[in-house]
Amino acid sequence: MVTLQEYLDRQYPTQSDKEQVTEIIIGSWNSDCDTLSREQSEQLVGAKLNLISYPKLKKLRINGEYLATKLTELNLVYCFRLAELDVANNHLTTLDLRDCVQLQKLNCTFNSLITLYLPRQIKLEESNIENNNFSDSEQAFLQWISRGFSSQEVTKWNNTSCQLSEVVQWQRAGFTLEQTKQWLEAGLTPSESYLATWIRDNKQLTPQQIDNDILFQLQSEYDDSAVSASEWLEQYYPDQERTWSIYTNQPLERVLDCSKYSKLWGIYISSLVDSNRFEIKRGSYEYEEYNQEKHETKVIFCCSTQTYLDKKYPNQSARSEIKELDISCRGLEGIINLSDFVELECLSFFNNYLTQLPVLANPLALIHLDISNNNLSISDCTVFSQMKNLRELHIGNHDQTRIHAGIYNRFSGSLAPLQTLTKLEYLNIDNTNLDSGLEYLPKSITTIYCTNTPLEPYLKDFKGLGNGYDYSDWRKANLTLIESIQEYNELLAAVDAFDSYLALINATAKKTKLEQVLQVLSFYLEEERKYLQKELYQSQKLNQAVEISPK
Repeated sequence: MVTLQEYLDRQYPTQSDKEQVTEIIIGSWNSDCDTLSREQSEQLVGAKLNLISYPKLKKLRINGEYLATKLTELNLVYCFRLAELDVANNHLTTLDLRDCVQLQKLNCTFNSLITLYLPRQIKLEESNIENNNFSDSEQAFLQWISRGFSSQEVTKWNNTSCQLSEVVQWQRAGFTLEQTKQWLEAGLTPSESYLATWIRDNKQLTPQQIDNDILFQLQSEYDDSAVSASEWLEQYYPDQERTWSIYTNQPLERVLDCSKYSKLWGIYISSLVDSNRFEIKRGSYEYEEYNQEKHETKVIFCCSTQTYLDKKYPNQSARSEIKELDISCRGLEGIINLSDFVELECLSFFNNYLTQLPVLANPLALIHLDISNNNLSISDCTVFSQMKNLRELHIGNHDQTRIHAGIYNRFSGSLAPLQTLTKLEYLNIDNTNLDSGLEYLPKSITTIYCTNTPLEPYLKDFKGLGNGYDYSDWRKANLTLIESIQEYNELLAAVDAFDSYLALINATAKKTKLEQVLQVLSFYLEEERKYLQKELYQSQKLNQAVEISPK
């Protein structure tokens, strides 16, 4: 039989050929991505594989289950660009990755590894090293490394007496090593990251403000705030047939019984919740396209958004070059600072649990923003007024179970601040409390989604694609009134400017007839305002949605 080495040598006979190879994939879930078919790979002997002549290799995946016999040796010397390595289900005893300085993802589970050499400064994003033959001490150390810690960080964290699982919880909550030390010095135990999160977020206190008496009071208050998990579940997530996710953001106790939830994909545990205080009975979910096979509900521990970004993008210079950032559906919570992402054009973080809008370095660069289905606190649309090049803006809510549980974006007020977004084409404000300002939207908008908002009744006769409404048609039908409102606003702006000019004159000279002129002009403007307001009230299409408020 032919070995894998011989097969590759035939495929890439010259050194020049080998230097062009960036991927070798055998045994992926998507067979279309494989270097060769399963029928071909099952005719190959794994044995020894030397890839020293493949310096541009970025992705290597060789699942031993897809070979006639499994790999026993693997040489990756000079593979400096290797970013993803998956050699699961082989018979490797040693794996030397010291030259793989750009490695981000590692899967070497189900081998016979005794020794694993890693680059000195490696910080892995994803890894699985389970089911090997490491010694207990090496297994413990590699567990730290596999979670993205450098060897120096392992030493520092070990000095805090925190176990790896506890450190992960502190980091998920957004605490650095130094901040964790401060909370431990204030009297918290290594397992009480949830309490530190609760004190920080709900009480706005720092470790320096806490003494033993205060800490005792806070611990008692936290314990007293815990509610029955079953009662909480019945109150906030009563629909067992439609609920696909549950977010536990309140201290719970006893049993969280989700066993009757038939479409429950995930249970998200907030970092301020002590998961040791209650038992979870999981539900299930199914994919219809896969013959309705049942899958057990996943339990996901939420992570601080900033912690996630700092781990995924540790290099500040690399952040400055990123144009697209998609961190949606990752169970992220808290706040986010994107001040290092100066070239960001597309930002998506829908289906998370963020409570504040991100800090942007360059709002003018943004052309796509999707922050729908989060937990943003009460806000109006003023924050978007500087994003003048936006083409798509999604700020609504689409999950009724989350809304019932109080997990939704709380936008309210007028759409008027969006009038500066003259390139905006697509706007989604579903299930928000935005209630006015349709007339101020730029004419560039073609489609607006506003299901279950105070504005929907005024657009009901202008259906567009799907559940959207055709804003262009709405503008055409109300053009006269919109133009009148625009003229009125221009006049008001002129009066404001004239008034400021008069104030400047009065500051340096006696009052003149200019003041009388201003009074006369204001009188006629007020009459015009009353007339326009009467017209607007009589229009069933605008009504209060475009009501003009007096200055």
